[in-house]
Amino acid sequence: MNTFLLLVFTLALKATSTMTNNEGDENESCDRRCHCWHDNRSYGRDKNIANCSGRGISSLQDLILPTNTNVILLERNNINKLRNDDFRPYHNLTHLDLGTNEISIVEERAFGQLYQLVFLNLETNHIALHVLCQNPQLFQDLVSLKVLKLNDNGNGSKSVCSVDTKTPNTYPDVFHWLVSLEALFIDGITNATFGLGFSNLTNFTSLTMSGDNGQCTIGNLHNTSFEHVPYLTYLDISNCSITDIEADTFSHMPNIQTLNISSNMHLGFTKLGQALYGLQSSNISVLVANRIVLMYPKCVVIKQEDVQYLNNTSLTRLYVDDNSIRKIEPGVLRLLPNTLSFISAQRHKLGYGAYFQELKYLTGLKYLHLSGVSYHIDVPNRDMLEVQFSDEVNGIHSMSWVYEIQPYTYPYNTTPDLLVANLTLPPNLTKVHSNFTQLTNTLASVRIQSDSLQHVDLSSNLLQFRDGTLLGYDNVTFLDLSNNLARWLSPDLFQHCVSLEVLNLSYNFFKWDIYNDTDGKIFRNLFRLKQLHLTSNGLEQVRGMIFRNLTSLEILNLSNNSLYNFSPELGHLKKLKQIDCSNNQIHWLMSDVRRQISALKLVSPNLTLNLRGNPLRCTCWNLETLSWLLDSGVTQDDMCGYFCLQKNQRRYIKNKDEFQDLLSEMKTKCFASVSFPLCTSAGILFFFCVVIVGLVRRYRWKLRYLFYSARLRYKSDHNTPDDGYFMHDAFISYADEDRGFVVNDMQHHMEVNDGINLNIHHRDFMPGEPIASNIIGAIQNSRKTVVVLSQNFLHSYWCTYELRMAQMESISSGRDILIIIMFEPVPAKNIPPEILKLLHTDSYIAYPSDEEDREEFWRCLCQSVRPQ
Repeated sequence: MNTFLLLVFTLALKATSTMTNNEGDENESCDRRCHCWHDNRSYGRDKNIANCSGRGISSLQDLILPTNTNVILLERNNINKLRNDDFRPYHNLTHLDLGTNEISIVEERAFGQLYQLVFLNLETNHIALHVLCQNPQLFQDLVSLKVLKLNDNGNGSKSVCSVDTKTPNTYPDVFHWLVSLEALFIDGITNATFGLGFSNLTNFTSLTMSGDNGQCTIGNLHNTSFEHVPYLTYLDISNCSITDIEADTFSHMPNIQTLNISSNMHLGFTKLGQALYGLQSSNISVLVANRIVLMYPKCVVIKQEDVQYLNNTSLTRLYVDDNSIRKIEPGVLRLLPNTLSFISAQRHKLGYGAYFQELKYLTGLKYLHLSGVSYHIDVPNRDMLEVQFSDEVNGIHSMSWVYEIQPYTYPYNTTPDLLVANLTLPPNLTKVHSNFTQLTNTLASVRIQSDSLQHVDLSSNLLQFRDGTLLGYDNVTFLDLSNNLARWLSPDLFQHCVSLEVLNLSYNFFKWDIYNDTDGKIFRNLFRLKQLHLTSNGLEQVRGMIFRNLTSLEILNLSNNSLYNFSPELGHLKKLKQIDCSNNQIHWLMSDVRRQISALKLVSPNLTLNLRGNPLRCTCWNLETLSWLLDSGVTQDDMCGYFCLQKNQRRYIKNKDEFQDLLSEMKTKCFASVSFPLCTSAGILFFFCVVIVGLVRRYRWKLRYLFYSARLRYKSDHNTPDDGYFMHDAFISYADEDRGFVVNDMQHHMEVNDGINLNIHHRDFMPGEPIASNIIGAIQNSRKTVVVLSQNFLHSYWCTYELRMAQMESISSGRDILIIIMFEPVPAKNIPPEILKLLHTDSYIAYPSDEEDREEFWRCLCQSVRPQ
């Protein structure tokens, strides 16, 4: 209750300090430097408020305010002295704010006759505590005061007066007049204790001495420090440079409910554990112990003796964030009380161990928030989506993440059956957050056992989802697997997640699995799913029945991908409210998609489609799509972020009025230039173009093969020999699926028949060396690099890597080393831009399909590889 009252007072002060002149009726007798009005909201009913904040006032003697004023706000001025008569005219004063001034002198009767004052703010001034000692009657008339703020007055390391020479740092008895005091904010002084005068303050329940909003240098807490404040329920001694706490320090506060001891980094868990002895018979329910160890310690281990005294408490919430915990000893979790319902242990370097199996003993736990130390992840751009981390993470160090890339095994569906381990969670656990916690295994390899679990956040790890089925997630309604940089998504992963309502798969690389799942197998059992987030997955196409069974879907988020083809079946998604395709590469929408969305708009009137950040085409043939965006009602009125490409220039759109003007211009230009002869000529020209393109496409590999055969013969007659020495004539870059061609054909024709020394990775790579090192060495020590380009090659990470390294070597050394063999026809749309650019420079030769042409092919290839 007292914390709530304090919050209300503080918010009220801040709210009224920004009120404008139209709030209430301004009092005519108000000082010209102030703003006065009558208010019934901020401070209760019928309050007369005078706001004089930040007006440069240095003296209160010439301040003229109505005598019936209830609230005076004077913070952020230049007042340096409070005199006896400054507030005498305002007998009805209930709130007085003098924070952030220059007050250093306070006369003894400065607050005389303020019998109704309930809130007094003197923070951020220069009122030393010894000044209060010199004025023992200062607070005599403040019998109604509930909140007193004296923090940040420069008292952190100063001694105060005391009648007892044995305890020179006792807070002065001047506070004993405050019989109604509930909350006190004050600086923490070294080795300070609260005097006998506090014993009579039966309403005094909240004490804040935090260095976060003042100055606090307590140092040591003794058994007598809080002996005379037995009624406290809230104690904040965070950031107070505490180094030691005697065992019985907190035993004098049986009513304590919340203890905040954070940011005392010289304390540590061992000393805290000893101090918890005094809380055994208390009402403690919230313990905040964040940042109680030094930064970057070698090893922080939680031991049983650190928590043994919590076992007999009624603790419900425990915070131990930012303590670099690395290990928890067995038995620790068993000592925590069964009343504990919330644990926050964020930003640790905690590895998973045997202690995790003890979570089941926390029978009252409902919310577990774990996280490790966050690390920066650079999400690859669209041209680098094939460059991924491997499945294996071989080394994780304290300050950096070191990955050793391993080759993938193809095909990936030949992986052995998963070994599934059981994990029993607390029986009442409903919510789990585990971010940046070094999880690298396959998620489906752990079966969780908890009937109450509903919310699971495993984002920002390195989990794999390529195999298996999630077990134990039957009642989970929220699942966040984003930012795991995973490449494959098992079609059976969510088979048993029948209760799922929110699924976040953003910031992964599920491009190919989403593209290939045209039957909706991945999400087939998610009938209750309401939100699906697939942001930043490198998606280029979403098509078919991928969302087949998502009949409850309301939000579909596909933003920040590379979508150019958005053509899924949507007609059955009757509850859909939002489709977010912003920041993609969509130029237009197919008529079938437009038709389905229009039909859904009739069923779900609030349905919106977001195409912000897409390069819409402002051309005549795309006029239908643009008109539909305006007329269908799916586009929001605020179109900020929309633009369209018009003659290679971006035309930005702010609202629908601008969009309407743009369409009117386009319609005038398009229809004015249309005529029958032009259409006829265009049709004939289009026909011949189609025929020519078809013929060229049909025989393109034959034509390229003949061209490069002639080109190679020409080079063999004109090139001069290379004087450089190389260990191999050629390094062969190929996919494992094409190994038969390399071993049976290439090795026979080139090595056996022609004596060419080849470097073939499965035969010639040095064992024990990292893959990347072997690849670079092979390229540098070979005269040429021969690329066997195929569909399998394009899907291989290491093949792409080899090609990139060969390009870099070519640029660095100035040697023309690349020879690309088009082993099989590959559609241009499947070829990454960087490889397509190479092909456009004619630096490749096609493997002939006719047997009679292959002898010429091998002769030209050997001639290109052999030293000139």
